Amino acid sequence: MNDRASTRCADPPLNVLALAPLPYLEDGVAAFTGGASIFYAELLPRLARLGHRVRVIAEAPPARNEEVRTGLRWDEPNLTVEWFVYEYRSSLSPPPAAFRAQASLTIQRVFDRLVADRRPDVVLLGREVTSLYVLERCRHYELPAVLISHGVAPSALLRGLYPDGLAREVVECLCAVEAVVAIARHVEEMLRRLGVTAVVTIPNVADTEKFHPQPKDPRLLRTLRLSPTQPVVGHVSVLRPAKRTLDIVDSAAGVLRARPDIVYIVVGNGPCRREMEERARQQGILASFRFVGEVGHEQVPRYVNLCDVVVLSSEREGLPLIGLETQACGRVLLASDIAASRELIVEGETGALFQTGDVGDLTAKTLALIEDRGLRDAIGRRARAGAEQRRPADWSRAYAQVLRRTAARGPGRGKHTAPRTLLRAADTSGGL
Repeated sequence: MNDRASTRCADPPLNVLALAPLPYLEDGVAAFTGGASIFYAELLPRLARLGHRVRVIAEAPPARNEEVRTGLRWDEPNLTVEWFVYEYRSSLSPPPAAFRAQASLTIQRVFDRLVADRRPDVVLLGREVTSLYVLERCRHYELPAVLISHGVAPSALLRGLYPDGLAREVVECLCAVEAVVAIARHVEEMLRRLGVTAVVTIPNVADTEKFHPQPKDPRLLRTLRLSPTQPVVGHVSVLRPAKRTLDIVDSAAGVLRARPDIVYIVVGNGPCRREMEERARQQGILASFRFVGEVGHEQVPRYVNLCDVVVLSSEREGLPLIGLETQACGRVLLASDIAASRELIVEGETGALFQTGDVGDLTAKTLALIEDRGLRDAIGRRARAGAEQRRPADWSRAYAQVLRRTAARGPGRGKHTAPRTLLRAADTSGGL
């Protein structure tokens, strides 16, 4: 049963004002710059289908090299999107003062206008650092706020990557919002270590209708110059340093010595793509790689279902959607042994783990899975069964319940202050 059929709530609908990243078009082609944009492209329309009115202040980076950037069209009568240009920065790095000042001014102008147009019942903040820009405006208008934490800023704070003054300011914001939702249990644990108490976990889910087991797509096989019987190892991500994608290339050198028929498919773009290609060229294995580039999220199931094994080699993650989507497709997820992966995988049952950064272990685990079709099939069946237990409709309703409770309580749930001494020891938990 889809959201639209089972979805309408008996309680009056909420008026939600959200600030969040969303996918956009680059010269007419869908661009997904990270997991957060995909996350909100799933959550916000589902909230609208539940009957809530959702207005989104959506961020997109400025266009470069004469490209044309436009927002996606949303076929949701209760969902409207207003775009603004915002130079995206990872929350792992502290935003410079000049950037903060400009971002605050840009966002607050749109925020003030939309609040004046129609007062929201609750504000939804899509990233931790967003609270720096609009929490004061929420207080000015006496609007309650819910913040969704993907774990990026908490990880940076725990690792001492922010200067003390800014770190305290961010933590005070996290403590001051009426409710914080963590996307994984280990993210909630990080927040609590920072002194955030009004936090609940709603784990990410995959859409099992979009992502489900399918035969390998013959057209895609032809496009990628693959035979139907060739073993395929895949990777899907924004190719950033934290993904440790060079480990995949270095591992492939050993894998291909034992099984030269294997092909690696890499879906996504990012700063590490050229490094991956160059490393593969140096290793003499570039012909065994297919670098696909970025694809629209609706195309990802076709690529995942081409793969016998999907590798996630990250040193840090929140709760990666591609891992959940791989499991929903009944494919084997081989992931680095970090906190996020341990929430997704029961070793040997719903996936497999390898020691983070250990190329030898990744090589051995990849070969073992490729050689054992029976084990892959068994893991895939159990992973799919687990994915079917986590329904997107329940997930979106859980968020709606948090928003409704927060709106009912109103602003000023209680004043919290940051701990006098922030945790600054190196974070070795394998979080994001």
